[in-house]
Amino acid sequence: MLQIKQKNAGSRSEWLVENRYTFGTGIENNYKVSGANVNSVQAGLEVNGDNVALFNLGGGDSVCHNGDVLEKNVVLKPGDEFSVGDAVYIIEDPKQNRREQHQEPRSWSLRAQNTALANKTYVLSGTQIIGRSNECDICLNVVHLSRRHARLTVEEDTIQIDDLESSNGTFVNGQRIESAQVKAGDEIAFDTLRFILMGPQTNSEKTQIRVAADSDATTMRPAMTNAEAKQKYAAAAKKPSPNSNDNAQVKAAPVQTEKKEASNPAQEETSGSTKAMMILIGLLIIAVAGYVLLG
Repeated sequence: MLQIKQKNAGSRSEWLVENRYTFGTGIENNYKVSGANVNSVQAGLEVNGDNVALFNLGGGDSVCHNGDVLEKNVVLKPGDEFSVGDAVYIIEDPKQNRREQHQEPRSWSLRAQNTALANKTYVLSGTQIIGRSNECDICLNVVHLSRRHARLTVEEDTIQIDDLESSNGTFVNGQRIESAQVKAGDEIAFDTLRFILMGPQTNSEKTQIRVAADSDATTMRPAMTNAEAKQKYAAAAKKPSPNSNDNAQVKAAPVQTEKKEASNPAQEETSGSTKAMMILIGLLIIAVAGYVLLG
């Protein structure tokens, strides 16, 4: 389903829910318009889902489509403009607008942040004047805006913005400015009307984003300086590792055990020989004594 919105009038988009709409000077019309040679019922819309046809019902040159006089009828597409008398209307497709918002911008534009402007996007090119005068390139019919509020100039990688001595000021990221260079992502405000500047991302900006991401990761786990690293590793070298001591003890234990086990049989053999020797000496003494006594 498509929407219709009166251009440069500060009005909101309206859903085309009815089958027919009429435009003219009479009060019976859905949209009452004025202008030279406009009849009581001058133009009409026939709506069938996303198919919208515009008819010049009153004839003459009071109905135009994309700047050309409409003689009979034409099928409208999203983004088409048509006028009836002094009123200019635009056909919008909200689904298409949402898709465009999620796509990486290929050109410079201002995306409205105020609900009154319904997130509308204004494409920027060359040099454009923004204000509430109908003569401005971007006309916003808001009472707080000056007739010629500011000038926007598209440069290679930035936008030059100049305040045209407006009554209520031009602001960039909350700071009032007279002249400034702005880049994609900056918030620009004309009095209370706030916009986000959308633009093609340059290679330098992509590099800055990657550097910022790396720096955030480094902040979470700070890197040591050369001096800190030397001090840390020097201290570690002087202090033996607990693990290495444990390993040394584990390896030494079996060696000590083996030595102990190897020495035990020798000690037992020596002790047995001594006992046998003492027994033999005792027996010899007894034999000598018996010989003496018997002899």
